[in-house]
Amino acid sequence: MQWCAYVGLASFAVAWIPQSIETVKAGRCEVNGLFLALSMTGSLALMLYALMRGDAVFSTVNGLTSLGALVNIYYRRFPRPPRIPPPLAMVPTRISSAGRTCRTPVG
Repeated sequence: MQWCAYVGLASFAVAWIPQSIETVKAGRCEVNGLFLALSMTGSLALMLYALMRGDAVFSTVNGLTSLGALVNIYYRRFPRPPRIPPPLAMVPTRISSAGRTCRTPVG
């Protein structure tokens, strides 16, 4: 029955992959901070327990789960500033009656 524990733990660790990819792409994390902190604490505690037992698989999977939580905690704490789109290109279109070139946005 030990395989059942590994399947459950691996599923929990793999669940962090799409969340972490979404977080990195967005540059910020909207996941509840308390959830992230508790998940990180639990994963680290289980990893230490597994290390003390000498269980490399259990340790690795919990380490990966901790890493997923850590990525999200980082982007929650230090969000990337929003990207500002470049200004619209301006091209001369006509000359005003005062002799000035008038510009209008393109695009």
